[in-house]
Amino acid sequence: TKNDLDGIRRTVQSVIEQDFEVWKLAIVVSSESDSSLDYARQLSESNDKITVLIPDSLGIYQGMNFALDNLKPKLTWFLNGGDVFATKSVLSKAVKYMTQYSPGILIGGYSITENGKRKLFVPNASKISARRFSLNIRSGNHQSMLFDFSGEAEAKFNLNLEMAADFLLVLKRLRNQPAVRVPELFVEVEPGGVSSTYIEKVWIEKQEARREIFGKYSLDYLLGIIWTQGVKLKRFSRILICKFKRGN
Repeated sequence: TKNDLDGIRRTVQSVIEQDFEVWKLAIVVSSESDSSLDYARQLSESNDKITVLIPDSLGIYQGMNFALDNLKPKLTWFLNGGDVFATKSVLSKAVKYMTQYSPGILIGGYSITENGKRKLFVPNASKISARRFSLNIRSGNHQSMLFDFSGEAEAKFNLNLEMAADFLLVLKRLRNQPAVRVPELFVEVEPGGVSSTYIEKVWIEKQEARREIFGKYSLDYLLGIIWTQGVKLKRFSRILICKFKRGN
């Protein structure tokens, strides 16, 4: 979190209210933050489940790597400041699913409210391979995922990617073990993330991730190119339709 006191308050409250009580919360706060840093420190002093981490520099992926390096967690959930769990039973349900299926990643649904409209993205129950995740625009985002970083699993975000390091991390882990998707709404995501603002850069970096995982001359890399062009065409068509409607 950085300069979002109201957002981090909402996030922390949604964690504290969970009916599953075996958790620890690491709040990664920019050293250039507003009163969010004072708020986080006060929390950690009054609650031994809460830790404050202050990295030298703070991008989203740098902050998450900093937490991984310092805490060496097993089951890990990444929330951005302002994101909240959808209900008070998200953690308890997620842990039950992890016990039942033992996936490397558990993927649930998320919602986002923009311009007064709430959009829901809740998946059907299924296992999901690296290929399927790679070609599914609604595969999920890191806020709707519970990672199991135990054992020798990949547990670092590639900082060479500014927008799609979470996408690459998931693909790396799916090479060895499918993820499991469940039809549960896990998280309400705060709108206005950088990935939605710089969508063209996201598409480019996702294709770089596909090339690293599948190889430049693989069928999966080619399918990624075709998929990306299809998504671009769909988005362009929607923009044209909206302009046409406004014009009439």
